[in-house]
Amino acid sequence: MKRRRWLLLGLLAGALLAIPAAHADGQLTLVATSSATQVTIGQTVTFDYVASNSSAAYHQAANFAMRVDRGNTISSVTIDYGNCTIDAAKLSVSCHRRPFDVGSTFHLTIIVTPTARQTMQAIATLSTNDASAGSQTSTLKVPVSAVDTTAPDHVSAVAAGPVSLTPSFPVAWTASDRGSGIASIDVRVRAASWHSAFGSYRVWQRSAKSGTAEFTGSPGFTYCFSAMSTDQQGNASQWSAESCLGLPLRASALRRHGPWTAASSYIQTTGAGASLTLSSVQAEAVYVVARECFHCGRLHMTLGNANLGDFNLRSKSAGWQLLQVLANSQSLRRGALMLEADTRSGPVAIAAVVVLHGT
Repeated sequence: MKRRRWLLLGLLAGALLAIPAAHADGQLTLVATSSATQVTIGQTVTFDYVASNSSAAYHQAANFAMRVDRGNTISSVTIDYGNCTIDAAKLSVSCHRRPFDVGSTFHLTIIVTPTARQTMQAIATLSTNDASAGSQTSTLKVPVSAVDTTAPDHVSAVAAGPVSLTPSFPVAWTASDRGSGIASIDVRVRAASWHSAFGSYRVWQRSAKSGTAEFTGSPGFTYCFSAMSTDQQGNASQWSAESCLGLPLRASALRRHGPWTAASSYIQTTGAGASLTLSSVQAEAVYVVARECFHCGRLHMTLGNANLGDFNLRSKSAGWQLLQVLANSQSLRRGALMLEADTRSGPVAIAAVVVLHGT
């Protein structure tokens, strides 16, 4: 397990993250910002300073000094008006501007690279040749963590399954990283119909954080989702285990034998010898949406040469039930799926079948 480390927010494409460090006494103003609030070893930090003469006094010169603690390297310094020098041994920068007139402003950018795990501290001071103008000091602190070499963990994409009776259903994805932080989470999906193999994967979602979205599929298909995450240092996880969900195929799409009566969302029989057939099935699990009632009949099911059993639809409470007639098996079952109605004790009504294709 990884040690607890600071979460990397990273450099944001040149956009500075303002850290409140503005100081003014009515004469001098020093505003400081940093490009990151937390970094890892070797990741540069840009310190940005704006110095202003907000007094009504003219000053011959402005003096700016900045230093960082040990375990860091000052890479460069730029100033829009004035001169700067870097003292590598003292880990400091000194800059001078002449003159420092009323209302004048100058801007400095200093890039620092941390070389040790610690809290980087940058202390900057603005002063003039006039002691009465005082000075302004700004301190910025940026935690530095060790280099992250471990991929995100607890990566998953979970469909609200194993069966959805509606074509749209939610899929949730998540990942965690105790090092540099999550940069992206990709969610991929592949699909198979009740009679065909799985197609190729396609990336369905790409997100910077955990989330949930609705997926809309087609009747009779199985959809399998998995996720992969990359952290801020480019470490990528493996694809997660798949989470699969099947959508129902309406009973009206099955081949009918014998007397069946079609209603708006189901078919029903009261006659002898009535059956339904779905050919060329490839299944790991099979469900049937059937109506239970006090006077309902029975259902006998087979898949290929395998007997899936007899299912009594008689119940004290009436309503539609999702019956699992084939539990998840270790291998695909192939063949024609047959539903034979036994109406001696009452009618049999079927709304849909769900064929879950094995992964």
